[in-house]
Amino acid sequence: MNKMGNLQIKKFLQNQPPEAIKINNQNLDNYLNKIEENLRNQGALDIQKNVQSKDGKFEFELVGKITDFELPFGAFNMRGDAFFIIDYLPSINTKALRQYSTQCLEYGKDRATSSVGAQILNFRAPCNICFSIAVVKNLDQEVKTKIRQENPFDHNVDLLWYEVPVIYCLDEAILYFYDQPSSFWEQFKGEIAWKKLREVIETTLIP
Repeated sequence: MNKMGNLQIKKFLQNQPPEAIKINNQNLDNYLNKIEENLRNQGALDIQKNVQSKDGKFEFELVGKITDFELPFGAFNMRGDAFFIIDYLPSINTKALRQYSTQCLEYGKDRATSSVGAQILNFRAPCNICFSIAVVKNLDQEVKTKIRQENPFDHNVDLLWYEVPVIYCLDEAILYFYDQPSSFWEQFKGEIAWKKLREVIETTLIP
């Protein structure tokens, strides 16, 4: 599961009409440009392109970092670094998404700069966030259902990090993420945090 830049996308779609290839590349570029604009408007001063993942299997299309990013929770807010990491993948399933999200998280952990002690002194709960955005041309219904219903906190628990996998489907121009807890009990597993994280997703990652 390697990174696909524009040239590799063309190879992947070589059996499709040239117009379809052109549209796919244009849709990807439009999404990346819009999200970069959103990130800058949100206060991202550190934005990089074509960044290698720690394991070398991905070359992220876009990496944005917002320092001292704050999630409001009333009197005691959470604050830390927020990473927004985007890459195009030829296809995706839940296992591949977790692998990709893990590499995004590892990248973020290596480059986090917010001080835990400083957040506590400022009456903030220290917490960093990694939004792992996989961009795909199309997405099957099973993956759509799973990403919307399976809580990512079931797979990774880190007191100092939130790992937030997201999929953007180019053909549909729709963002998919955990927004439909599969049962009543699921609503007690970090749902307070998820409500705030969804607001960030909808504000920043929807073009």
